[in-house]
Amino acid sequence: MKRIILMMMFAALLPLPAASQTKTFKFSNLPGAETVFTLTDNSMEIAHIPSSEDHRYIMFNSETKEVVDNAVSFGLQYNTDDRHSITVYKGSEKSGTKWGWIYNGFYLLVKNGEYFFETPPVLEINKLIFRNSKDPRDFLDPSYGVQCDNAEIIAKAREITAGSKSDYEKTKAVHDWMATNIYYDWDAYLSSSSSYVCGSLDVLHSKKSVCQGYANLAAALLSSLNIPCRVVSGYGLGVSTSGAWSIYNIDHATNHAWNEVYVSGRWIIMDVTWDSDLGYRNGQFNYNKGLRGWRYFDPTLEAFSIDHKYEATDSETKEKAAVLIDEFIWQSVVSDNDLVRYKYYKDKYPNGMHIKDCDLVILKIENEAEDKFWQTTVSENTLESNLRYREKYPQGRYIDLCVSNIHIHEAKQLWITVSGCKNETELLNFLSKYDDCDEAELAKIQLSDFYEEKGDEMEKGNQWQEAIEFYSKAMQYSNSESITAKKDAAYSNSLYSVFVSNPNINNGEKYMQECRAGKYFLKIYEKLYLLYFNAAEAAYKSKDYKNAKVYYLKVAERERVDDKCNNKATKQLKKLNKMNL
Repeated sequence: MKRIILMMMFAALLPLPAASQTKTFKFSNLPGAETVFTLTDNSMEIAHIPSSEDHRYIMFNSETKEVVDNAVSFGLQYNTDDRHSITVYKGSEKSGTKWGWIYNGFYLLVKNGEYFFETPPVLEINKLIFRNSKDPRDFLDPSYGVQCDNAEIIAKAREITAGSKSDYEKTKAVHDWMATNIYYDWDAYLSSSSSYVCGSLDVLHSKKSVCQGYANLAAALLSSLNIPCRVVSGYGLGVSTSGAWSIYNIDHATNHAWNEVYVSGRWIIMDVTWDSDLGYRNGQFNYNKGLRGWRYFDPTLEAFSIDHKYEATDSETKEKAAVLIDEFIWQSVVSDNDLVRYKYYKDKYPNGMHIKDCDLVILKIENEAEDKFWQTTVSENTLESNLRYREKYPQGRYIDLCVSNIHIHEAKQLWITVSGCKNETELLNFLSKYDDCDEAELAKIQLSDFYEEKGDEMEKGNQWQEAIEFYSKAMQYSNSESITAKKDAAYSNSLYSVFVSNPNINNGEKYMQECRAGKYFLKIYEKLYLLYFNAAEAAYKSKDYKNAKVYYLKVAERERVDDKCNNKATKQLKKLNKMNL
């Protein structure tokens, strides 16, 4: 019961679409007899229920009913379209203990209020492989692990089937004897050891094995009776699986073994391992009920496909099965419409039939997810939200805008610490990184004020060159007229100092050209006027009339009325002009 419930829980985790839907579903629960599930309107009828005390009462959806004429019917009241796992319990009393009877991968579909049974997704694969031609004569000879010619095996087979009239009855007798006498070796299975006892004679002696040993012994016993029996490898949804077909196990390799037996002119399926509940655990034989039932003796392929999948052995069949698996996984992925499932398909089937569609859907889902993530980022409008986006979508469609937003938010956060500071390095570093942000203008004003203050300090100490340098830097970050005036004043003071220390015409002219509005202008003007006159006189005296004329002209241009120097310069120019120089 616990095993059943756990499998149902796992199955619900991975809902998958049906390969097809039907109104009837058949199970073989007794040799030669099929229990039939039929859907009619809003009821599910179960007919041909085995005539046994264990099947006297049937429970479905917590409702228990007595079996009458091997049949029972339950009403269905599912209000929404969905997929429901069907588990049917059996018991000998109405309120007593119930045992799992039909379970594990049997599903009811509700679509637009109509009910259907879901056929197992591996059914078409199993049909493809099961129908392959097999010559019964190929399975009468001994083979590795199947010692059908061994005298002890032959004697045991005859003992088991004594009184059986047909090959079908003999096959059932072997099935029932093994289910009640051979124990599943859980110790070997759980140890992950490869040293299983699997040879038919070894299994007969030890009375324990795993599925391969069950299949080998069944094949040996039946083949010794001239009943063709083959060992089949495939995949079973046993304890190592989720209990339901999913995209993660439908294409797995073999993990199980069972038999096919040729009787009454047909091949029948037989899985003794799963019809027995005997177990060997912790070095002890656990005597349970033994024969669990006949669900896996001559089951319909439809019912067997609920939890068994055949493994193709030839390349042609493998290719056909691969196409069916590819299609099933794709349809399942489409049904789930989950990015993880699509990526699983893409990674596992890079050359799959639907890989182009998969790529397009992945792109669409990822774009939609990115759009949603980006809208959240924009609405939050924080540095943290933009950093999350950049981390998750480093190549995203909005990454350029995100990086720009991060830049802006970083500028705002850093400005909180920089604002008001009087540290040239911090301010310059801020501007070097965030010159394009709104805070850059504030930083420039702050930096200009800083340099202006430094210039004022230098000017007070008559450090004119240093003052000029600071005022020049201040002007780079501000258009203030006051700073320009301070720079000009410092420059005037600087030139005046040079002129005072070396009063020559060149220094005087430089001052007059560059600082005409300086506070020392008149002083320089007077000194330069006398320098021109003295230079003119010296040149005239040395008969350098050309330079004398140049300097006399500069003195005369000053238009100083009643000035001796001006008057003399005018007279001398007249003389020099007459000389035709």
